[in-house]
Amino acid sequence: MLLKKRTLGILVGTVLFTISIPPTCTKTWGQTEAERYYNEALQSYNKGSFDEALNAAKKALELEPTSPRAFNYLGIIHKKQGHLEEATSYFKKALEVDLGFAPAHSNLGMAYLDEGMTEEAVEEHRKAVGLIPNSAGFRNNLAVALEKKGMIEEAVTEAMRAANLAPQLAEPHWNLGRLYIKKKIFFKAISELEEAVRIAPDLVPARHLLAEAYINQNALEKATKECTRLLEANPQDALAHAKMGIIYGKKGMTKEAFQEEQRALEIDPSLAVAHVALGELYVKEKRFDDALSEYEEAIKADPNLAGAHLGLAELYGSAGMLDEALSAYNEAIRLDPHQPEAHQGLAITYELKGMTEEADKEYEIYEGYMRLR
Repeated sequence: MLLKKRTLGILVGTVLFTISIPPTCTKTWGQTEAERYYNEALQSYNKGSFDEALNAAKKALELEPTSPRAFNYLGIIHKKQGHLEEATSYFKKALEVDLGFAPAHSNLGMAYLDEGMTEEAVEEHRKAVGLIPNSAGFRNNLAVALEKKGMIEEAVTEAMRAANLAPQLAEPHWNLGRLYIKKKIFFKAISELEEAVRIAPDLVPARHLLAEAYINQNALEKATKECTRLLEANPQDALAHAKMGIIYGKKGMTKEAFQEEQRALEIDPSLAVAHVALGELYVKEKRFDDALSEYEEAIKADPNLAGAHLGLAELYGSAGMLDEALSAYNEAIRLDPHQPEAHQGLAITYELKGMTEEADKEYEIYEGYMRLR
């Protein structure tokens, strides 16, 4: 469970973040007819009755035809239904009515992200932040857009600002922890993710990331506790099984590691990280053909998983296939520039090919990342 309640206001991207709307008031307290429909839309949206929410929002718009709020509601509901073109149109209409309506800028930015228009998305999120600088939600969404654009340092800065603005909320800490994992700064990631799960113990994605950070820091007992908790809550959690398999592999419990990875793939045959973990286990057992098959399956399932390309590169390197290794290392780094192991492997491969200058450069990058750990 990510959040116990969803509210209309701003949309969210990779990380859930919401702005609450005041609770429903009764008509005897002076509620307008339009307000009644807004509240009906909100209640239906929270129940997952999106057609009912849409009808209520349309009635609110009929009563307030120049309300940016009504257009914004309609955009959010359409986006939730998967009607991206209609959603974008409604957000733009909200801004035609009121260019200073910050939620519509942020929501339009999220719609642009779904369309792959990262430049436009960042611009809209910046406008939202410019209008309401102290909104943790707008800054959080800006961080998501900046990350999508590849501006990781700027994304971290905005995520930190969001966390500082709303330290009592779990989601900004989760987002910041996720970005630190992406930068391979695991001790900072652990600090943020531990805070996230302290605030919201049922925030499953944060617990998954916390287990990942513990694994990378070889805090295997803590990682085991996180995975055990995830599996107690949901025995069908394929990702938790895959991570438990990685833990067993690091402990030298090969049989148990294989069992967990196979269990993960029984639940989700397309889980790329489980294929990568199996590939690594096969390498340790010198079953190189099986390892190659697993890495290829991982890339088929998720072509953007840098770890799969890294595993393939290491396999090629051990077989003396230096050109193939070089290509795979470069692809791994393209997908995730913050992988010290990929830079180290690339340096070794350059060295073996007699490319000393290129090797020195990669060694320098590798050592820089290791100093951060």
